[in-house]
Amino acid sequence: QDQYQKLACWCNNNNYEKDQAISASEAKISELESSIEQLTAKSAELKQNIKELEAELASDKQALAEAQAIRDKQLAAFHGQETDAVRA
Repeated sequence: QDQYQKLACWCNNNNYEKDQAISASEAKISELESSIEQLTAKSAELKQNIKELEAELASDKQALAEAQAIRDKQLAAFHGQETDAVRA
């Protein structure tokens, strides 16, 4: 009888602890799933931002190249005029 009571008490305590552990784990799973969904959405948003910034960067590089080409032409024209003025 005494052994039975000890075993029954141990089983009840063990079941209670396992039930709590299961409940805590299920709550943690739900929390992690929610976190995964939020981070996946954030990742998609950041990927879109990266695409937009890469397009903007490419556009800016093209504009810089065009401006540099214009500046080079102006510089060559200026040097030509300056050379002509010095010779005259």
